[in-house]
Amino acid sequence: MKSRIDNHKGFSLTELMIAMAVGSIIMAVIYSTYQAQQKSYTNQQVAVEMQQNIRAAMSLIKREIRMAGYDPLASDGVDNDAANGADDPGESSGAGILSATGSFIQFSFDNNANSTTADPNESLTYGFTSGDIDLDGIADDGAESLSRVDAGSGTTELIAYDIQGIAFAYAFDDDGDGQLDITPGNGNVIWAVDADDDGFLDTVLDTDDDGDIDAADTPGGVALDPAFWPTQVDIANIRAVRIWVLARSRIPIRGHSDNRTYVVGAGRVNSADDFQRRLLVDTVNCRNMGL
Repeated sequence: MKSRIDNHKGFSLTELMIAMAVGSIIMAVIYSTYQAQQKSYTNQQVAVEMQQNIRAAMSLIKREIRMAGYDPLASDGVDNDAANGADDPGESSGAGILSATGSFIQFSFDNNANSTTADPNESLTYGFTSGDIDLDGIADDGAESLSRVDAGSGTTELIAYDIQGIAFAYAFDDDGDGQLDITPGNGNVIWAVDADDDGFLDTVLDTDDDGDIDAADTPGGVALDPAFWPTQVDIANIRAVRIWVLARSRIPIRGHSDNRTYVVGAGRVNSADDFQRRLLVDTVNCRNMGL
């Protein structure tokens, strides 16, 4: 008996080509979807990093500025130095705000109550230590690291990366009435800076006296005297500090377009790129310096 051999037909060349084409299309769609998801995930991660970065920096700056002027032995009613049986000025550490420019702040406090602010973590400066040649608080090359300089320990700590702008402004009680001084025109709190770092506030930032420091104000501010106040103000009379921190994403975000003007204290950042940015603005009352 002859055995019967079945004649099974295979795929034709045309069928194989069609199958390969369909498979290629499916793989391309899958890869494209995967790439899109990866880009979205990366963009989200970059945004989260930027927000965590700037929030942590702002929290630290606020917490330590709030301590400015802490001088427990200055007026505790005790003769701490056993000099003359009285609570005298010699027991004071001289803590307070030491520099009040628009781009950096230096302040001190007697954290361990030993009549000096020369110990570590007691005399601090916040601002850019490099990358801001003109000291306007705007990074010259787009972004820089924000620094915390500790005079007591002689160390500089980088507390935030990819910061494009840092600024400060100061409210004061120059007449000693226990209230923040206001403009004679509209009764708004006066926010000023010490533009030449000579120990006196001399430049006001809310130039149109509308209660806000925004793009409508003159960049760089205008003279405090005589526009808003009859005399220059000693920085010892500062009672509140406003802080601006502008962060920029560490990489450009594809598909993102930023054409905003950011007001960072007296400075302006005119963006025209695909970096993402986040601006935080907050105010600290200097509880150890009155009010």
